[in-house]
Amino acid sequence: MDDERTSFDLSASLRYYHEGPASVPCPDADNGLLEAEDNPESLTNAQINQIMDPIIDLIAANPEEITRCSVLDTMQCLLK
Repeated sequence: MDDERTSFDLSASLRYYHEGPASVPCPDADNGLLEAEDNPESLTNAQINQIMDPIIDLIAANPEEITRCSVLDTMQCLLK
């Protein structure tokens, strides 16, 4: 995962969400999620676990890791 940090703007995220959840930009999300973005039903629990387990480990060790671009974008992409 990259070391670049992001600053989360709740207002901007809510504006995107109100336009439609699919409009929330997640350019640094996991490639597997980006590929399944148009067909989220194709994701299996095993795929989601494979994507989320390293993120959970990072955040459990250091909650500030949620500010990594790839971590936040992956979580937003999964939620939308």
